[in-house]
Amino acid sequence: AAAARVQGLDPSRFVTWATNSQLNDKCLEHATLISFNYYPAWYNSVGDLDAPAHAWNHYADGVRSRFPGVPFVISETGAGGIYEWTSNDTDAKWTLKYQSEVLGADVDVAMSNRNISGVTLWHFFDFKGNDADTKRCGQCDLVPGSDPPLCRWVDVRCGRPGGLNHKGVVDPWRRKKPAFDVVAAKYKAADFFVV
Repeated sequence: AAAARVQGLDPSRFVTWATNSQLNDKCLEHATLISFNYYPAWYNSVGDLDAPAHAWNHYADGVRSRFPGVPFVISETGAGGIYEWTSNDTDAKWTLKYQSEVLGADVDVAMSNRNISGVTLWHFFDFKGNDADTKRCGQCDLVPGSDPPLCRWVDVRCGRPGGLNHKGVVDPWRRKKPAFDVVAAKYKAADFFVV
């Protein structure tokens, strides 16, 4: 009833919401744009760089078969990378390499699957999570005299190292991480118009 009411007030807008229940969301039949939040290879299947393709193709196929004609977008996805972790060239969680690989995989599947109408990466820049995360995780140990600040050490065993959400493609001071250029290159090379 709410979806019909909203559509009646302004039929020019999509009826949508970002769901983390994916195909199990009980209200998808009311959406005119289906949007999923999910983090394959980050919160789920950590280390499996095939997870984004498997997950997003599965969800796109499920939406197409159950709701033909309804566009599907990846409304939130991503992976974290700690800006200062430049010396670690492994693809361990929290490294800049792993963040670049996961975001690259998310973008690749979104741009190659005709049943995916768009992707929104979470998010542009790193930011402070909240005071509870900072208290639980501890702040980063700053390099004396660095400007902008640099962390000498941060506890990556915590859910929010340094109390920050590190999923940005730039750090809190807008310094680009490698993932920025990886994603930008993929969008630039696209053979279709990207908004």
